Amino acid sequence: MIHRHFPAIPRPLVALCLISALAMSLPAARADAATCAKTAPSGLNQPIDPARIDQNRLNAAIAAEINYIRCTKGRPALATPSSLRKVAVGHSRWMASASRLTHTSNRRGQQTPQQRVVSTGIDLRMGSENIAKVSLYRLDEFGHFKIDDAGACRFSTMDGKRISRHTYGTLARYAAQLWYKSSAHRKNLMDGRARMTGSGAGFDARGGRCGEIYLTQNFAG
Repeated sequence: MIHRHFPAIPRPLVALCLISALAMSLPAARADAATCAKTAPSGLNQPIDPARIDQNRLNAAIAAEINYIRCTKGRPALATPSSLRKVAVGHSRWMASASRLTHTSNRRGQQTPQQRVVSTGIDLRMGSENIAKVSLYRLDEFGHFKIDDAGACRFSTMDGKRISRHTYGTLARYAAQLWYKSSAHRKNLMDGRARMTGSGAGFDARGGRCGEIYLTQNFAG
């Protein structure tokens, strides 16, 4: 799980690290959580088919989670233009094909977070990016688990409960919490200058334990 942030476009200051970020947030009053609601898209309980990931549904699910968190902290909701989703999908698929969690790629014109966000044509002053790698099955949520049948992708908790494949809802919720719990990634999520976001996923069948999902979330403002 890595973050990257770049402020003003004319003279970009780019940072890549694991535990710190250069993103800045503006002070905001907190909202009562009771006044905040998630705009849940349909199909959240549908298990993810790695061969046919519904990028629109996943993007909407992640945005709902992020906007709910932002609301509880007094931040405005982020819009979800398709152009940001498309560049996020492209980078996630590249990471999956390369089996690498990284902010840089060899895709022409899409090599860095700055290039990706600028390529959308959005009139912006700042941009940032969070990425993550998550197991297709909900294994990351458990410190220990049992492999009942690796070939059949059958896993269970230590007390015998079956561990299922991620649904769109569980993946969105897990990714949002994963990023929020990291101070560096949280700065990108909560940046008061951000106005838009877009997320996408790519699947790597070579990943351990029946495959891994690579996630990208871009912000622009």
